[in-house]
Amino acid sequence: TPPATTGLSVLPGSSLVPGGLVSVEAAGFEPNEAGILVVLYSDPVLLDTITADADGVARWSGRLPVTLTGEHTLTLQGSVNRGAAITIVAANQEQCTVEVATLTWGFKETFRSYISGAIANGEWTVADGAEYSTPDFTFTGAGSLDPTDSSGSLQFAGSIRFTGHEGVLDTTVANPRIEVLDSGVAVLLLDVTGTTQSGEPVNAIGVEFADLDLDAVEPLTEDGVLTLAGIPATLTAAGAAAFGTYPAGEALDPITIVVELPADCITEAAPVGGEESQID
Repeated sequence: TPPATTGLSVLPGSSLVPGGLVSVEAAGFEPNEAGILVVLYSDPVLLDTITADADGVARWSGRLPVTLTGEHTLTLQGSVNRGAAITIVAANQEQCTVEVATLTWGFKETFRSYISGAIANGEWTVADGAEYSTPDFTFTGAGSLDPTDSSGSLQFAGSIRFTGHEGVLDTTVANPRIEVLDSGVAVLLLDVTGTTQSGEPVNAIGVEFADLDLDAVEPLTEDGVLTLAGIPATLTAAGAAAFGTYPAGEALDPITIVVELPADCITEAAPVGGEESQID
């Protein structure tokens, strides 16, 4: 149950859609109060931690989770609690089925070097369909795409288990999922389980692990195959909390996605990011 449902203003220009950018503000906090939590309900999701200004006004701008729709309550929690009911509306999308997709990713080169080095003295193993060939892990999957703007969802099977420090570190990342919205927002979700580098237990399913910068890559379609090569990936706050080794904002290895497009998507699909040009 949210601790408050009033006192929070959702500012004009906010986009109440999955992955939409939202700006809010609320008064009544202590001057320069730090550690104010931005929490979304019903199942509580910590989105951020912010600091009020000298007048006790707290402001937050950020992105809603890409997987949520429906009725929710967005709150700021500190010396006082403020909240607002919001409705996250799903975009009206006509999806076409993708039966074959591949995700190639090195995870993070420096982390692999650390695991295999003399300090951690560990290893990694793949399972459930994932494969490894230096320097990349490969996952296969399927999903759906919107033929007008290439938004959609791709789910991949497989897992990577990192171990080290004589068993203290035993972290498995599994079941990658790519969510691409028609706003050009893209995120990598992972299941993270086991124990972190510090030995803390973790069991986080469907974590928004990394933000993907689609604007940095040029989509290439050839013979019905869409390739997005070298997509920059940045660790999110939720990913940092689950994985426990790097801070939010840490650069991960780039990701490459290859999708075999259905025939009814080839002539109409636009580049990821929503540009109104056709893919031949």
